[in-house]
Amino acid sequence: MIIFDKLPLIYRRILFFLIFINSQILFSQEDITYFLPQNEKYNDNIPKPSEILGFDIGDWHINHDKLINYLTELSKSSNKIKIENRGYTYEDRPLVLLTITSEKNHSRLEEIRKNHIELSNKILFDFILISPVITSSYDTTPLGWTKFRDLSDRSYVPTYALGGLKSLGNDLSNSSSNKGFGLAGIKSI
Repeated sequence: MIIFDKLPLIYRRILFFLIFINSQILFSQEDITYFLPQNEKYNDNIPKPSEILGFDIGDWHINHDKLINYLTELSKSSNKIKIENRGYTYEDRPLVLLTITSEKNHSRLEEIRKNHIELSNKILFDFILISPVITSSYDTTPLGWTKFRDLSDRSYVPTYALGGLKSLGNDLSNSSSNKGFGLAGIKSI
């Protein structure tokens, strides 16, 4: 304390501030159980993040590869979880869609999509993307123009076709003739 007393007032305040801030950071971490419902029985087959990542959520930042690895392991652990690769970023990283729902709902996804469009009509979004229409490089069955037309027909807002489409050729006219407003794309537009 003798050294602390001999410091000028401004240095003492700065030192106090630094000690105070560091103590707040060190003791502010919450245990993950704080965020989870109490007295809930969880499926033991579903891996905890720490089992796959090697650390608890919040301890470290997670990189994209580890996140995709964890989501893939989740999808393998339960019939209620499905993962689809929907494309790639410009850095060639997978863009995935993780669907978590009951086993029964996985077989009703088309019906749920239609209900989603009806709900979006009530909210009045600016537009809706319907995908994949023609092709998918991933483990996804393309909708085709007939289903695209059915979904577009239900929408009060413009719909855009996405998935295996090109701006050159018949895709734009096919979209228009099937009640679509245009095309959307990542690679070919």
